[in-house]
Amino acid sequence: MKKLILLIVFAGCLFSCKKENDDGVTITISKGFVNVFVEITYSEMKIPFETHIETINNVVYMYITDMCHTYDGMDGCYGRGFRHYTFDFVFKYQDKNQMYKILLITPQDEPVIISQGKVK
Repeated sequence: MKKLILLIVFAGCLFSCKKENDDGVTITISKGFVNVFVEITYSEMKIPFETHIETINNVVYMYITDMCHTYDGMDGCYGRGFRHYTFDFVFKYQDKNQMYKILLITPQDEPVIISQGKVK
């Protein structure tokens, strides 16, 4: 009986649960440049994303924006399940006090902070 209950919970999560700790950020500094590699597991499928980066007051903002709602013919871009996405941001290293913030922008919710902190 316990196994059956666990299987039902697991099957339900395949369609509606955000898995914790599936997102990852790797920061490397080399030859004066910062490389930020971002991995996310998004609870939708076939999403077109746009990315951009800007610096405001020594904080580097990296935006990952879900663009599904802006494309004609993309009615099927949302689905049930999970898909793994990766993004790579590169920018010039300023100094040891440089901060960063990575945001996921979705049409449904407020921006989600994926990661933030000091570049190191």
